[in-house]
Amino acid sequence: LTPDIQAETANPESQGPVELTDREVKTPETHKRQQGQPNLYTLRPFRNTEQVRLRSIRSGRSARRNTYLGLMALALLLVAAAMHFGATPQPIARGANAVTVEPEAGPTLVAGNSLLLHDRAGVSTTTISLDALGLAALQAPIGFSQRGALLALGRLQANATHPETADTAQLIRCDIALPPCEIYSAALAEHSIGAFAVNPVNDSLLLLDSTAGQLLKLNNTREVVASAPLTTPERPVLRLHSGLLLVNSAQGPALGVFRYEDKAFGTQLDEILLLPPGELNAETTSVADFIWSGGAWWVNLVNRATGSSTLHRFDEDWNYLSSIELPPTTGPLQLASWGTRTLANDPQSSAIMRFNAQGEPEAPFISTSMTDLLDQHRRQSSLSNLVWRGGILLGGVIAAVLLGMGYLQRLRRLVYSTRRERGADPVDDVATTLQWIEPVANRVQLIHRGLIGYCALMLGALLLAIAQHAGVFQLAALLMLLSGPAIGLLLFGRQSPGHIGILDERLLLADHTGLYHFAGGSRIQYLGPFVAIDDVVVFTGNELLPAFPAAQVQHLVRPLVLGGIKVDIKTMLVKLLQSHHPLAQGLCVIAATTLAAIVLLMIPAIT
Repeated sequence: LTPDIQAETANPESQGPVELTDREVKTPETHKRQQGQPNLYTLRPFRNTEQVRLRSIRSGRSARRNTYLGLMALALLLVAAAMHFGATPQPIARGANAVTVEPEAGPTLVAGNSLLLHDRAGVSTTTISLDALGLAALQAPIGFSQRGALLALGRLQANATHPETADTAQLIRCDIALPPCEIYSAALAEHSIGAFAVNPVNDSLLLLDSTAGQLLKLNNTREVVASAPLTTPERPVLRLHSGLLLVNSAQGPALGVFRYEDKAFGTQLDEILLLPPGELNAETTSVADFIWSGGAWWVNLVNRATGSSTLHRFDEDWNYLSSIELPPTTGPLQLASWGTRTLANDPQSSAIMRFNAQGEPEAPFISTSMTDLLDQHRRQSSLSNLVWRGGILLGGVIAAVLLGMGYLQRLRRLVYSTRRERGADPVDDVATTLQWIEPVANRVQLIHRGLIGYCALMLGALLLAIAQHAGVFQLAALLMLLSGPAIGLLLFGRQSPGHIGILDERLLLADHTGLYHFAGGSRIQYLGPFVAIDDVVVFTGNELLPAFPAAQVQHLVRPLVLGGIKVDIKTMLVKLLQSHHPLAQGLCVIAATTLAAIVLLMIPAIT
């Protein structure tokens, strides 16, 4: 430095104004932020990590696992459906299966799996389960011996495990006070008993073998003392009256009159034809039951062609007295004498019809214990049916979800099997030279406007369904189905559309999460309005779902995109799911709501 310059430097106050020369460097101006440019500090570059490189292999494993599990669930579903729908449905008890009246006591009913006892006033006294009596089943006819033992057709639990006797009804004797029940006689082991009658004089028993067509007589020591052939009707009934045995005929509305003494056992004395007024078609009419009660014969005639049932009264000489009006849906009746009154039980009704000695209807006999038992049985049956069908429906949903996931994983394995992924180039050096595409200015308002219009359409569809008297589950299913696109549109509007930058022949794509990729040429993949570079997918928008101005996309972005590779819809779907794109989230919501709507529509079928 010269002495003059040194003096000026040592004494700054002596210096005058300083002028910059052309050789001195000027401070550069600050870069002006473009519209649509993201905050570069929030962007994350895509990296080709080990997890990315191995996802094709892992997707293959997941595809196999989900497919195997889905096929197993489908197989179990088919087996369960075959077991449930192929099995013989258990009949739902609607009334008493059998009814009789114990001498000096009240009605005894068999309902469901219980024996119901009542006093002389018809008040429930005891309920005994068939299990406690050692019985697997009990059915009509039932009656009492002179010693007070219950006689009925049924099956013992001890024989239920033997296939040869599991479905064969046997004559059972039960001492209510001393269970369990027992086979009435070993002599009847080879017989299929269809009806019986107790001789009140000596407690002997008259029986009818329905299969062999044979009339049997057992003495009070339970030994067979006589037998005779007899043509048996479909529902055989034996009654003893005035020293004669009466049996309903297999040919029509008639009763056969037989002797039952040992020497003349089974000898037919007469046949009584029953044709009350209105019962003119004897070919299709048969006697379902008959009984002496209240000083008259009560006869239930059934039309085998239509199943209709009629009830008539006759005097002791079988002269017609009157007919009883029955409900139109009444089936074959079980008749029982209760003192001077007559009970007519329809197994399909919980109210047992009751008539006085003149044939006039009285208040029906309703057993409170039977009503409670039948209600419990119906609830259990409904719950069991609901569990079975609900399990089948749930299994179908699980199988469909697993198979769908397996299919998507297979697509994912195919898409990523090429391993073309590459980490994103840094953009620090070119950040100021990128040209950014500005998103649609009023995008949120447009989406909200579309959402409001869609909600108006939803309301119109619901009002139309209500006007068509749609059910509750149908309305719920429609609401669930229509809510899927609304939720998807809301998710799409609440998240950023991403960013698009252009530099020469390259694109910078940043998705809704801030993950970006920077590449060009064959590294770009596209399908319609979707543009992707590896896992970064940006939706450029359309008329229904706006994102970026169509003019800028067409003139600035489209030429670069066409230099890339056009992929199929499966590949783009995988990439949308991989990037958790808002549109992919909306598709998942729509799929879930559609599946839920299908389940709602199927609920009435399983309940």
